[in-house]
Amino acid sequence: MNKGRVNPLFDDLLNTGLLVAIGLNSSFVPDWLSACTIPLWLIILAALIFVRWKRKSLPREEQQDLKRAETDERNLMIREKAAWMWIRVEYWLMLGMFWAVGVIFHRSDIAYTIYWISIIHWFGLVAARWWLSRKY
Repeated sequence: MNKGRVNPLFDDLLNTGLLVAIGLNSSFVPDWLSACTIPLWLIILAALIFVRWKRKSLPREEQQDLKRAETDERNLMIREKAAWMWIRVEYWLMLGMFWAVGVIFHRSDIAYTIYWISIIHWFGLVAARWWLSRKY
């Protein structure tokens, strides 16, 4: 397997960049920051097209290596551990934001929006775990 051409972390970074570019294009983002979205969109789009084109031109064996790299046990284990670690960090960040917005800024409407988002997040996590435990 050619490690230079097969890098699932690079794909995750491209997806993250695409998500950032979409978020910066929102109406509530300041104009000076949203002006940066066009170059960001162009860079990410060019990278996505180049990577897609490069992978389609790979020999069949290397395309199979690419699929195998996405589903190998080590890569899946690293993704699972990273996701679980970030879920725990995200939980404490949401709890901190709930407290800061409610107590420091006295904005109970925003605080309870954060609260309900975190509740829905955890119910979604429990539902996904339940569904996957049934499937596997």
